[in-house]
Amino acid sequence: MSRIGFKLKLFVMMIMIASLCTGLGTTGSKAYAEAAGIELKTEAGYQGSVKIDKRMPAHLTLTNRTNADLKGEVVISIITPYGGTTTDFVVPIELPKETPVELTVSLPGMQLNKDNNKIRFFEGVSSKGKEVAFIGKAFLDSNGTADYTFGVLASDPDTLNFMPSLNVRGYQISVLPLTPEQLPEEASLLDYFDVIAINDVATSDWSEQQVAAITGWISKGGTLILSGGAGYSKTAKAFAAIAPVEPDGGTVSQPISPEMVSAGEAKSASAGDMTLSTGKLAAGATKLLGGETPIAAERKLGLGKVLYIAFDPALEPIASWSGSATLYANWLQSSLFPMQQGYMSGNNAYWGFQQIVDQFPSISPPNFGLLLVMFIIYMIVVAPVLYLVLRRADKREWSWWLIPLISIVCGAAIFFFGAENKRFMSTHTVQTVQLSGQGEGVKTGAFSIFVPNGGEVVARFNETLPLTPYASGSSTGDLNLRSDSRVVSIEGQTTAEWRNVEYWSTRKAVFEKVPMQEQVGQFKVSYQNSNGQMDYKIKNDTLNDLNHVVVVMNGSSYSIGDLKQGEEGSVLISNNPNTNMGYFNYGSMIFPYQSGNQDTFSRQRTLVETYFNMNYSSSTIPMIYGPVVIGFSENEDALFTVNNNKVKAANLTMWVQSLGEMEPDANGRLIVPAGFVNPVIIEKSVNRLENFGNSTFSIGQGELVLEYSFPQREQLTYDQLDIHLDPSQSGQNLKWLIWDEAQGKWLKVAAEMEDPSNYLIDGFKLRMKLIVNTDIETRMPQVAVEGEVAKHE
Repeated sequence: MSRIGFKLKLFVMMIMIASLCTGLGTTGSKAYAEAAGIELKTEAGYQGSVKIDKRMPAHLTLTNRTNADLKGEVVISIITPYGGTTTDFVVPIELPKETPVELTVSLPGMQLNKDNNKIRFFEGVSSKGKEVAFIGKAFLDSNGTADYTFGVLASDPDTLNFMPSLNVRGYQISVLPLTPEQLPEEASLLDYFDVIAINDVATSDWSEQQVAAITGWISKGGTLILSGGAGYSKTAKAFAAIAPVEPDGGTVSQPISPEMVSAGEAKSASAGDMTLSTGKLAAGATKLLGGETPIAAERKLGLGKVLYIAFDPALEPIASWSGSATLYANWLQSSLFPMQQGYMSGNNAYWGFQQIVDQFPSISPPNFGLLLVMFIIYMIVVAPVLYLVLRRADKREWSWWLIPLISIVCGAAIFFFGAENKRFMSTHTVQTVQLSGQGEGVKTGAFSIFVPNGGEVVARFNETLPLTPYASGSSTGDLNLRSDSRVVSIEGQTTAEWRNVEYWSTRKAVFEKVPMQEQVGQFKVSYQNSNGQMDYKIKNDTLNDLNHVVVVMNGSSYSIGDLKQGEEGSVLISNNPNTNMGYFNYGSMIFPYQSGNQDTFSRQRTLVETYFNMNYSSSTIPMIYGPVVIGFSENEDALFTVNNNKVKAANLTMWVQSLGEMEPDANGRLIVPAGFVNPVIIEKSVNRLENFGNSTFSIGQGELVLEYSFPQREQLTYDQLDIHLDPSQSGQNLKWLIWDEAQGKWLKVAAEMEDPSNYLIDGFKLRMKLIVNTDIETRMPQVAVEGEVAKHE
């Protein structure tokens, strides 16, 4: 019996263990079922770094861990900048089971954390669909940076790692290795980078969308470097249409040249030969020659440029040469300079356009005279006329219902006529278009929609626009997961959607630095010296009739007037410098404030002020903006649809173009007036530097080194150099020195320097140093040069 009992007990124990295991297995399955959802991995910006006010990519990898295929919308809810309202950025997506799907969403550049954003997925449409939970954190993290950033696609990940060595001179440079898979297919998502360098990598298998995104990014002001030495042919393959040099497949070897040593400010060249790619100049200009071989060449594209470099910077002797970083800084001087504190910090397109986008020209206050007449008629009818009529008819008791009835009718009539221009939906768009001078344009602006009846509003654009909606109404600044504001981009279209819109209200959004889809024309500019003045001729070769065309230069504005399409105007500007100091409000110069309540040119004035304030506030563009031509156009073309309909539209555009470089006259004489060429700071050790605009700065103790670059022409020799210092500053508080290239030392500045060839580096660059002993406000020197182009025998 004991043996039978033992077996029975053993059998019971086995059943209990099996039951326990089954229970554990059931619990595990249940836990897995409860955890089933969409596995989510995220990255904001580039390696978690973003630049404030520049669009950024949000990279999402979604893996469907449920037991069914999913189709719906990914929604990223963000407290957008400048208003504290929540906007949903929405992307439709399909998620097959157990299949990773990668997604890139364009978002406003800002620091992100768990408190200001959330990612969700909804089956079907997000407003009605069922939410499916994420496995993993469902928000984005990012940190802000203000560095001048190189994005490098290269066979050697250490390529250009010598560039941050300039940071000891006041620069703020970072280098970020990239892979082709990280390249977005939208130009605005590359705005994080100031330079993209492609070196010794094959580009032939890159997608058309990636190449188009890089090309669009260049047209907005970016710089693309194509290099690789023996590997240049494969580097340039995808960019053959815009590369400055067409490769022939060959190479030559030669040592670092004396010109490179000078440009790199090195004491000597490194031992060994460089391997240079060979080819012919396709377009643009050669910046450096090695015998007959172009070592560096530059081609302008829109507002940016493509830079060709014949060697591979990752190889010796360049990789460890002491002059490499300065050589690149020299070639990138139009955009690369030591960082400085902006006087207009934080003043950007959001705030400037917000001031004017709600100023609908089609919506004006009611006509006071008409309302007054209607009120007088009402008073006459209700009082003497009605009284006399009722008394004559002996029906004075009717006044008890006739007076209220007449009041209602007259009130409705007054409301009807007073709100006449508020009965229909309308749009208002204001924008600035920067013209390249070769036909391309880049637009920045905002639009507003007036909604008379409320409800749902959908604005649809037939292009990909980086939209950021403005706040509408009051906002707590907290993340609102029931936001009524959505932005959806899909298949080349962008829509901005608002729900629960109040009647007689507006909804608006801003867009920044969008390349125009078609050629928009240019200003054609020519010059002629006329008895100590420059006669500028400006021809309107844009596609619009323009009003209030002006030249803005050196702290002054010069009116040309209205120019219809194809018309030409002229203006005389003195060669002598403007000695005014301080911040120049070009908006009020061009459009003085008007007396009375009506300010006819408020929108135009604010557009001008916003444009220049944006330039002064940025630390990643040249600190001092050169001479420009400005003109304005207005039209009523519908730029987008609202609720699938074209509605009444009003559009105001400010067209801006740099005057460009001066050209020699018919006799080969080249005159560059004072103030035409502004300096860039190439070295900084001051403890404070604030930009007031137009070369005026507030500076703390320390030193600055400035460099002026004058036009380069073959056989051009400058023979006159005039330097105009700030007359309000002299004595012991500051000292100006000029670099004598011939003697290799700093000398005291004189008003007129003898023999300019002693001071011009490489024949076209002037370097000056400011030594400051105490806090001061001063204007940078204004320099004029003249030269002669040698005639060929």
